[in-house]
Amino acid sequence: MRYDPRKLNWLGTLIGYTSVISVLKTAPATTIEAAKTTEVILGATGVGSPIYQEPAIVRAVLGVKFKIVTGYKGGNEVTLAMERGEVHGRAISTNGWEAQHPQWVVENKLAHLVQIGPGDPKRMAGVPRLIDLAPEDKKPVVRFYEAAPRTGWSMFLPPDVPPETVAAVRAAYSAMLNDPGFRADIANKVKSDVVIFQGADFDRLVNETMATPDSVVAEVRKIYGEGK
Repeated sequence: MRYDPRKLNWLGTLIGYTSVISVLKTAPATTIEAAKTTEVILGATGVGSPIYQEPAIVRAVLGVKFKIVTGYKGGNEVTLAMERGEVHGRAISTNGWEAQHPQWVVENKLAHLVQIGPGDPKRMAGVPRLIDLAPEDKKPVVRFYEAAPRTGWSMFLPPDVPPETVAAVRAAYSAMLNDPGFRADIANKVKSDVVIFQGADFDRLVNETMATPDSVVAEVRKIYGEGK
């Protein structure tokens, strides 16, 4: 990364996201506790993708028996592999099942093991969050990873923009996020919710993430397979 995020003028988040690791209810383990003693096979693309990184983080932090099978070309192929019985489940955004396989949601065919990110109480009520389950010594790893879902689909202006321009654009951006018609369009077309995360809170998260100790970053790289 050849820029300093702390120097950008952040407008805020349009859509935050929370991921969930889900399995079909026919899987040998259908809770995160059961996955600590029973192997669960999850499909993924490659190690650079969240669909791999999220179960890898959960495995490292909680000691669950996730076997991650890579090599699928995309998320749809992983879902197809679930249908064929090749894998038990996958990581996906909490609103992803509504968009990709709504009949599984309607027919209650999925068991959701754990959420990664800020949480989605509307869709995932009762599903534990990784940050809450993590031992104290592993919470910094989870917080570092969760910076991405917390910032979500964010927008920013480059450095050195005049303060009055930044203020005007931030006000317009905030008005857009709070517009009922805009929020309804996002809900209907993207199957997601507008998450308002702006101002000092957003800047604080960026600063905290950039101040992450090297030891934590090294541990995350090792989990991803980059620090072998």
